[in-house]
Amino acid sequence: MLSALPPAVAPRPSSSPDSPAGLGVKDFEKLARTEAKRAVLDYESEQRLRLLSTKKRKSPSILVLGRDGFSDNSKYLYLALAARSPGFPVLWGTFNARLHSELSQRNLPAINLAGDPAAVVSTLLEISCVVYCTNPVEATRHALFRAALAGAHKLQLWHGVGLKTLDLQNTATSNLLHPALLTQLSGAVDIDEVLSPSRLYDDQWREAFGVEDVLRAGFPRNEVLVRPPTENELIDASVVPAAFRERGFLFYAPTFTSGGAAPAWLDPRLLGVLEGFAQRLDLGLAIKPHPFDREPTVTEAARLSPSTLLLGARTDAYPILRHARAMITDMSSMASDFLLCDKPVIFFRSALLERKDYPPQCLPELPGVYVRKETVEAFMQAWAGIEATAPARRRLRALYFETDPLLASDTIIRRLVEVVTQKTSPRKTA
Repeated sequence: MLSALPPAVAPRPSSSPDSPAGLGVKDFEKLARTEAKRAVLDYESEQRLRLLSTKKRKSPSILVLGRDGFSDNSKYLYLALAARSPGFPVLWGTFNARLHSELSQRNLPAINLAGDPAAVVSTLLEISCVVYCTNPVEATRHALFRAALAGAHKLQLWHGVGLKTLDLQNTATSNLLHPALLTQLSGAVDIDEVLSPSRLYDDQWREAFGVEDVLRAGFPRNEVLVRPPTENELIDASVVPAAFRERGFLFYAPTFTSGGAAPAWLDPRLLGVLEGFAQRLDLGLAIKPHPFDREPTVTEAARLSPSTLLLGARTDAYPILRHARAMITDMSSMASDFLLCDKPVIFFRSALLERKDYPPQCLPELPGVYVRKETVEAFMQAWAGIEATAPARRRLRALYFETDPLLASDTIIRRLVEVVTQKTSPRKTA
């Protein structure tokens, strides 16, 4: 039976037998011993599963893991694999029962990772290749599941070419004795190969994830920025009314909120400025919270003007992104992808761009304008000169994306078929 590991620092016991938890010191010490024993057993099970997985002969198969909703690079690659029928099983893995049911109804093979743990582990042991687009810790949720995949080839698609340092790039300034951070970092490096759309980023991926093998291809999610989405690609997509799209809209994409702060999209003053700016241009405003932020409530959405649309945090905005007239962001990786649409980008409230040692190698020039004053007039002044940034947008687009965006999935699939063949071919006898 799978169990969650105990917290690294246990709460102090109460010396009173009638404490709220009902535990005295001796009771607490006994519980602590039980939890410690369970942790040891889980660790031993993990190591044994890793050994079994590396020795187990694999079946020709691919497991694709993504976010809790159906979105990002994993979604688009999975659907491309399913449409092309490579000749062996391709599974979407999810803990989301609603999504599992919908995919099954559409005859899209999926495995319910929240089902019987023993059955899940048995299935994972057979997988010859697993594809991620987030940290494997987030995607698998349990060390035993990651252990069962140890013998599979692990490809990391990641989720865009952002301008932040990642994982192993931050060890010099991180508390490496923090258990949660160690878990995150150990997950980040538990891959064999990483996708990179440009040689500009190759060294960053190698340093961040501790991996040498790089696959040159575009991001699968960007295909719908240059072509219409298919029916299945609209699963879990953000919904924009036809009238809203025809009128035209600005797309506000803040990055994730850190440190327990309130999300930027809840700041009434900021929303007033952005709504005022959109109204001056006679456009709507679509706000897409980051997937790591919480979902907006109905009450929060109701406070906005009729011309503003608050999208779900877990929905997939890429099918509607190409319809936006411009993007507004602090420094979301979506801004890099949006360069493929060749439309204006406005940056503001960016702690990264405010740093004196910025820009780094990956941002030789800004593909848009940076607004420092949060007023409608400041945004209007920026908009008046926005087309002057078009040459920079195109230069960076060529720098960030070296391959045809429409060939992203095809290129990756060819590599995956090659990997599966290698992992499942009979070994030669010496």
